[in-house]
Amino acid sequence: MSEVAANCLFRLSAKVRPGSGCDLLEAYVDCFVAHPEHLGALRLAVEKLSGMGHIFEDLMDGKVHQLDPLKWDEYVSASWPELPNYFPQQADMQQFVKAGGVFFGPFCGWESE
Repeated sequence: MSEVAANCLFRLSAKVRPGSGCDLLEAYVDCFVAHPEHLGALRLAVEKLSGMGHIFEDLMDGKVHQLDPLKWDEYVSASWPELPNYFPQQADMQQFVKAGGVFFGPFCGWESE
C-alpha cells in the first residue's frame, strides 16, 4: 500500500493573457498552491488559470518557490503589506495545505502596450 505524500505550500508568479471578453493585454498573478511537489503545483495552477479563461504564458523568474505555511502571516506582511485582508489568515493556512488547492493573489494587468 503506497502512502500519500503530504502537501507543501508553493508560490509561483505567472504571466497570463486574459481570455476573450477581457480588455487586459497581459497580467501577472501570484499563485499559491498546496500540493505534494513543485511540478504538480505548477500544473495545478495552470489548469486553474485555464479554467478561469486565462492563457498561461510564462513562469516568472523560472521558479516555483516553497513557502513555510507556519510563517504565512510573516510572508503576507512582508510581501503584501498593503493588502493584509486579501489573503487567508494564518489559522486557515494549515487547513488549506492539508486539503490542497489553489488560490490567487491580486491580478496586476494592463490594457495597452
